[in-house]
Amino acid sequence: AKGLTRDDNPKLYRMLENLCISRGMPTPKLAILQSDALNAFASGVNEKQFTVTVTTGLLNSLDDREVE
Repeated sequence: AKGLTRDDNPKLYRMLENLCISRGMPTPKLAILQSDALNAFASGVNEKQFTVTVTTGLLNSLDDREVE
């Protein structure tokens, strides 16, 4: 998986940030995995390591509401 910044994918980063703000939690790192699979997962053992990873297949197949 490749880590993403706000500049790499502003829409996806903003979506994650808004979800975290609405739930009162810190925004984790964001990564994208080149795969046709429809998948997303969170990993990490503490707030400094938390990462949300999303596959390209999921982003290409679902609309924004479904991704969120």
